[in-house]
Amino acid sequence: MRWILADPQNAAEQQFKQHVLAATERWWQAFQANAANIDQGFRGNFRFDIAKFMEDYWQPIHPGLMWEFGAARTGTGHRLCVTPEAAHWLRPVLQYILSRAPKIPGWEFYGYRLPE
Repeated sequence: MRWILADPQNAAEQQFKQHVLAATERWWQAFQANAANIDQGFRGNFRFDIAKFMEDYWQPIHPGLMWEFGAARTGTGHRLCVTPEAAHWLRPVLQYILSRAPKIPGWEFYGYRLPE
């Protein structure tokens, strides 16, 4: 499915694009609303089902976009790394999703895995 050069006359491409736009907005709203819960879940201070949260809000964008959490690279906090793995055609979609990320204190977002 084309993203950058999606054909406005192609119903499937336009439907995919509209789906991604709406799902991305839902994702960032849910993430922003639950960022503190996720943080507390990582600290062991709060029971929060992060995998279920990601299944409910991240996976609906596209099941080919994989995710992992880790420690923030530039300071205290956490990072979320997302990648299309071998589905390279999803890279522009992922770039769009990350461009919509709100500024959330203590959180960093990456479109690739960081070297360990």
